[in-house]
Amino acid sequence: MNIANLFTTEFDEYHESEWQQEIRLEPDRSISGALAFRLTGSKTRGVFIQHVNQKSNQNKV
Repeated sequence: MNIANLFTTEFDEYHESEWQQEIRLEPDRSISGALAFRLTGSKTRGVFIQHVNQKSNQNKV
């Protein structure tokens, strides 16, 4: 049994549009010149939110 194939098969059942959401991140005026989110990732793995600044107005997104 190949675990990688099982993992891929589970996600193949979902439509790509269900997994994509586009948001626009701009500097938050309540945080001096910064984004509320700390982003990490790569082109192959995607981008992930690593940290959300709770003092920012953007933390509700």
